[in-house]
Amino acid sequence: MRAGALFPVEVTSSGHVILAFSSDDVRERHLARLKRAERAPLKKRLTRIRQDGFEDTESKMIVGVRNLCVPVFDARGVVAAITSGFIRQTEQ
Repeated sequence: MRAGALFPVEVTSSGHVILAFSSDDVRERHLARLKRAERAPLKKRLTRIRQDGFEDTESKMIVGVRNLCVPVFDARGVVAAITSGFIRQTEQ
């Protein structure tokens, strides 16, 4: 994956984490743009991320990679997210 590549918020761990920790207004505006059937599952996922404080999930972009993603805050609130891909090593 190319550094700086752009993807829709709803398909990336970073996007989910930033959205989860954004204001209610920002979150609701984004959810309103999605198809009705997509809203409830994403809302549930964002709630879980807020409760856990991070996201740990299989990558939607790269097969075999697990994403660990955390929010980055400043005085204004969430300003970024850091995602690290994790590839499980086989037993040797």
